[in-house]
Amino acid sequence: MNFVSKTTLAKRCISQTASVLGVVGLSAIATLGVVESASAESFPGIGDDNFESIFDAELEILVGPLAGTKFQVNNLLDPSQVVARSSPFVDGGIGVDDIGYFDLSPDSGLPTQIKDSDFPAIPDGFNGTFQETIHLQITSLNAVSPDGQFRLLAGKPLQDEFPEFFQPSLGMVVSDGSTGFPARSFFVPYTLIATPFGNLIANHKQYANPIIADKPLTQLPPIGITYETNSPDFLVCANNLDGLPVATFRDLRHHVSDVSTSPPLSPPDLSNLGSICPSRSSTSVPEPSGAMGLLALGFLGRFYILKQQNKA
Repeated sequence: MNFVSKTTLAKRCISQTASVLGVVGLSAIATLGVVESASAESFPGIGDDNFESIFDAELEILVGPLAGTKFQVNNLLDPSQVVARSSPFVDGGIGVDDIGYFDLSPDSGLPTQIKDSDFPAIPDGFNGTFQETIHLQITSLNAVSPDGQFRLLAGKPLQDEFPEFFQPSLGMVVSDGSTGFPARSFFVPYTLIATPFGNLIANHKQYANPIIADKPLTQLPPIGITYETNSPDFLVCANNLDGLPVATFRDLRHHVSDVSTSPPLSPPDLSNLGSICPSRSSTSVPEPSGAMGLLALGFLGRFYILKQQNKA
């Protein structure tokens, strides 16, 4: 029969106790690490994001003597775009008109709250989800082409320069899980496009066409993300908002990045193009080239957008 001294038993007890404490300690550290990691992936609170934005698109004129003319409008730069974000909230499900609240002064003239019903269009998978959500609002956008011929205005710059045409530009971030990142995102950027041939409006009412993030967001601001359209943006004249489209943006891309992915261009000379929009005293649209084709295009555009809205 083997006898173990009290000293040896004491040493074994101490060793086993230390091992258990070591495991518990490591487990606690691992748990803290998980909590810290989860915290790093949480949505930020109410506030705003300031970042550089670059826009590229192909513009096609639909009316007048240059109907069918296409050219690239690349590298429109805003070095300091601002997007306000609401407090995160959990989507209430189908039929619930969720509200996002913004930290904006009432004196700013910009909406301090946005409801789901304020969006002119919401893509599939972004509403009625029961997932954590953030409403977004572009509060400042003034992107200018390198040659100065084109500008994109939204938020406060649009409100200050063309108050009669102002409408909010809205967006959304929705968690891919129950809460936090990764997440999907879109914008419906109601924008005035100042061009040498007239001021045009993108995303007006029935022509609302969301731009969707090309990959999941892991942070806000969404640096490295490109927002893209899946179909043409139909543009109407700012002074004839209920008229048919006079131009389109195709392959619109919004790069939240420091470097544009588009090649440098030699912009076309548009100085002698003239306006494709009616004067303020006129309610008619310039006579299109191939009127029936333009009417069909306009109705197809309206059908596509209404179809998207009905899906949402």
